Amino acid sequence: MDKVHEFRYWVSNLEVITIEVTPRNFGGSLPSVEMTLDDKENGLPNSGTNSAPVYKFTVTKPANATHRVFTEFSFQFDSPDEAEYDVEISGQNDVGCPCGFTVSKTDNDKSPEIKFDVKAS
Repeated sequence: MDKVHEFRYWVSNLEVITIEVTPRNFGGSLPSVEMTLDDKENGLPNSGTNSAPVYKFTVTKPANATHRVFTEFSFQFDSPDEAEYDVEISGQNDVGCPCGFTVSKTDNDKSPEIKFDVKAS
């Protein structure tokens, strides 16, 4: 995996991508994260826990195609203003990664789309 910018990466066919989420500063409020790969009907399964979600998928699209991960980071009404999600993205043979981003309660966009462009071999 090679970072283009925080929401776009070059990946290889059959590469395993891992997205780990760490909720921070939630106090007693519950975090809630959902991720969907390519179509909004099939969510990515969380292989971690609700308090430390982990999402994985294998790149299966052909060269010059794009996998899209649709995200939704929720904040309950009682979550502190300092609440945030730290997102770490990694793959095999990372170049300059693991990478990622942070989504804060005060951010306007709480559902960024992450793109994984499959490079030609």
